[in-house]
Amino acid sequence: MNNIRPNIVKFETTEQKIIPSENLYNICFQYLIPQYFNGDSGTKYNGGLRKIKTIFKEKYSYKTTKTNQNGYIRIRFIVNCDGKIGRFSLMELDENYLPFSFDSKIVSSIFNITTTELKNDWTPGTFGQNDSTTIDNYKYLTFKIKEGKITDILP
Repeated sequence: MNNIRPNIVKFETTEQKIIPSENLYNICFQYLIPQYFNGDSGTKYNGGLRKIKTIFKEKYSYKTTKTNQNGYIRIRFIVNCDGKIGRFSLMELDENYLPFSFDSKIVSSIFNITTTELKNDWTPGTFGQNDSTTIDNYKYLTFKIKEGKITDILP
């Protein structure tokens, strides 16, 4: 459940069971996981959003006869202090930002690309300019979907 507006948005959550066992996922600071905009040097994907968009352009495909597959899929995850990703949550919204259920093939494809193709290449954020201690950060990717196709990816 969304703790800001209870009973409005339902999250499907998946955790470590998605990450292969040889890539065990640990949070470095269990009680201090700032949002993506906190910290002096924020967590970054090497290659930036442009590289993320290129990966999805190359890897994502969707074919179905279903219509009205329009809206947004938001994936939230934590990039830990080692640059590994985990603790995923999904939120699906229609074009009016109301809860919506996309075709499971769309959601699975986007989720699988995120968890496999983007699992590496993250540079964790730090506490400050004079402190090189790396931190865990929440990150978000929001996929704008039109008729099942990704039309944009928002950070």
